[in-house]
Amino acid sequence: MSNTNILQYIIHYINSEQGFVTNPVNANTKLITSRLVDSIFTLNMVNHLEEKYSFEATADEVTADNFETPSLIADYILRKTSK
Repeated sequence: MSNTNILQYIIHYINSEQGFVTNPVNANTKLITSRLVDSIFTLNMVNHLEEKYSFEATADEVTADNFETPSLIADYILRKTSK
């Protein structure tokens, strides 16, 4: 599993679930501080990614440090699945 594959999947997931067609997110789009996604979407995305990549996120890990951009999310998943 590569960071690039994870990142591409996350970008596709966010754009399709949120309907970002004319202005899609990219690897460095700020999701939380720009308020592009809300807390409900974030929790649903975390649940989806946990199932897809077989890891478990703890509540204290679901922060802007790990989930602010698609790139940070991909890095986080790679760390969690490399253990």
